[in-house]
Amino acid sequence: MHRTSTRVAAIAALATAAALTLSGCSLLEGTPDFTALSYSPQGDPGIWMDPAYADGLGEKYETQDSLCGFSDGVVVRWSVADDGSTKTIGTDVKTKKDVWSMAGSCSLFVVPGSYTYLVSNSIDPDGTFHSRLHKLDIPTGKDTLLYDSPSEIRNFRALGEANGLTYVQGTADGRVGLFAFDGSGKITWEQPSEAADECTLLGTHIGCEETSAGYTVVDAKTGVVTVARTGWTTSAKEVLWATDGYATSDGSFSMDGASARPLYDFSGKELKKVEGASAPAEPRGALYPLKDFEQWRVNGVTQKGKPVYAYSKKDTVLVQSGKSLPDGYMVDGVATDGSALLAEKSGAGMVLLDGKGREIASIPGGSSGFSILDGVIVHQSPGETSTVYLPAGS
Repeated sequence: MHRTSTRVAAIAALATAAALTLSGCSLLEGTPDFTALSYSPQGDPGIWMDPAYADGLGEKYETQDSLCGFSDGVVVRWSVADDGSTKTIGTDVKTKKDVWSMAGSCSLFVVPGSYTYLVSNSIDPDGTFHSRLHKLDIPTGKDTLLYDSPSEIRNFRALGEANGLTYVQGTADGRVGLFAFDGSGKITWEQPSEAADECTLLGTHIGCEETSAGYTVVDAKTGVVTVARTGWTTSAKEVLWATDGYATSDGSFSMDGASARPLYDFSGKELKKVEGASAPAEPRGALYPLKDFEQWRVNGVTQKGKPVYAYSKKDTVLVQSGKSLPDGYMVDGVATDGSALLAEKSGAGMVLLDGKGREIASIPGGSSGFSILDGVIVHQSPGETSTVYLPAGS
C-alpha cells in the first residue's frame, strides 16, 4: 500500500532511529528545540481527545452492534435483524436510550464530525426501486436526502463536508466515481475514479491514490481534475497530502539528503525539494500546510499545533514535560492540550498516559480498532463488543 498507516510509520521511525544509533549516526544532530516548533493542524476538533482523560476513565457504553459515528453523547449503531434487515440507530450513551432510528445501512467508514451517512433501499407499490443516500445529524437524527437513485448505491464512503457540499466515493447509477451533493437531492458534480481509490478531502481539493494506478487531484468545488492520474515511480512510491498541495516519497527514511522529497501545489507544479518532508502523525485525520512539511518532524501535536511527542535518538520525548516515554509504548492518540495520551503498551493492550508518561488507566480490548470521535475513545473490532469509553467526570 502506498499510504503508510500511522502505526506502521511510527514503528518504521523507531526502527530507523535504532539502526542509525547503532551505526553511529545521531538523529539528534541538528535536532531543534522541540518546544520552539509550531504547526498548523487542520481537522475536526473531535480528532483530539478530551483533556478530561488526564483524570482517567469514566463510564462506558457497550453494544454488540457495529458503530458508524459518535457526536454530542450519541453513538450511531448499525443493527442487523435475524431476517437480514438493517437499521441505523442513534443512542444516548449515558441514558442508554435510543434517540432516533432509520431503516438502512450506515457507513462503517466513519467521518469525524456530527454526521453519519447511510443508504436505504425500497420498492414502491408500482415496482419502482429506490436507493437513497442520506446524511443524518448524529445528535438529532435530522435527515438530509442527498440522492435518490434508480439503481443500488454500492460501496459508498463519505469523505466529509466542505465548500457547502458533501463528498462521497462509490457507485451510483451504475457509475464508479467521486460525487458531490449540495443537499438538493441532485448530483452537483461527478468524476470517474478507480474502484480501489483511497480518496482524502483536503479542503479545496480531493486527493486520490490507488496501489497500482497512482494518484490524482480533483478541485472539490468544481470536480475538475487539476492533476491527471500520475503513475508510481521508483522515486514516487507514496503521496503525502497537505491542505495546499502534496509531497511524493520513495518510501525511505534518511537524514542525509538522499530522501529529499518534492513538494507540489494542487496544479502539479513542483515548488521545491525538502529533506525528509513529512508532517505529524497524531492525531489521525489532521492535515497540515506544506510549510509544516519543511520543519523537523514531530509525531504528535496539540490542537493549537504545539508538539506533544517526538522520536529522538534513543526514545520518545514528551515535549511539554521533557520526560521520555518508557520503552514499549506506541502512541495512538493525543489530547487537545497534550495532557493525556492513548498508547499501546507492548504485551498489555491500550493504556491512558498523562503528559509525563505516567499510566492513568488500562483499557481492555486488545490494541487495534481504536479511534477518537468527538474527543472520545471508541473501540470496535469484528466479532467483539463495541465500546465507547467516556472520560472521567462525564
